[in-house]
Amino acid sequence: MATEIPGVTPKKRNWIKIVIIAVVVFIAFAALIISCAFSMGAPVMKSGEVFLTQLSSGQFDAYLANFPVLGKVKSTSFSSFKIENNFGQAAGTITAADGQVSPIAMQFVNENGAWKVLSLDLNPPPVTDTESGI
Repeated sequence: MATEIPGVTPKKRNWIKIVIIAVVVFIAFAALIISCAFSMGAPVMKSGEVFLTQLSSGQFDAYLANFPVLGKVKSTSFSSFKIENNFGQAAGTITAADGQVSPIAMQFVNENGAWKVLSLDLNPPPVTDTESGI
């Protein structure tokens, strides 16, 4: 049993507090980085969503004749993106009105500050663990 010496304060376990604070700061920093990354890709992904909405509303009838699934898009979910200079890519899935889920990859170009669709692929290759982006 330890005896206390008058006038001497026992050492507190400050290291536990320091570890907890470090973990909280690390998690907050990681969340900030992820948030910033997705906010950078938001204009590209939004452009893809707008394009697919326009397709579903019948604004591109000739295109829809070749890809009828695009005329039934109920929702879009992009899970990854990549931007290099004035070119962007986004990949994810589209869900049709009948519930069918299909993969999609889109390429974009930034012209005069607006992202425009260059191409889309309804049968993109799967992304492997070693690849980053799309």
